[in-house]
Amino acid sequence: MKPSLRLLALLAAFVLIVSACSRPISPEAAALPDLPTVDADGLAAYLAESEVPVVVNLWASWCGPCRSEAPLLVAASLRYGDTVNFYLVNVNDTQSAAKGFIVEYLTGGDFTFGFDPRSTTRRMANIANALPGSAVFAPGGERITSRAGIIDERTLALMIDEALNQ
Repeated sequence: MKPSLRLLALLAAFVLIVSACSRPISPEAAALPDLPTVDADGLAAYLAESEVPVVVNLWASWCGPCRSEAPLLVAASLRYGDTVNFYLVNVNDTQSAAKGFIVEYLTGGDFTFGFDPRSTTRRMANIANALPGSAVFAPGGERITSRAGIIDERTLALMIDEALNQ
């Protein structure tokens, strides 16, 4: 096979694989408005205006550990919702995939959502390239603690308690 035909065959195979792996967006997800785009400056402004601690969680629809962590975030938002805000930022993803994830995994929680396709919020939250990642900020925006990777219920509770006791 000629090199140009080989490249064309590889490209065609890639397109078929990608299209076969993508799921159509559900009607519930399609009905959601697009998540507002946020960058590091926008996140900093949100945190500066907050009068209560804020849990920032970075996630993506394609992240397996993010799926495992989602029920923990829903439960925590219901438990601490009166005293802590939860700001969940989707990174390196698409709007439709993010909305599908929200419908499937984050329904029932009390969250503010952001969409950061270029992942500019990672450095501000002091979260390395691992997903998910969580950070807790004091009222006014000072970062108290952060963790890269999946967290468990106890760790999140300790992070939140530290913010509430400041």
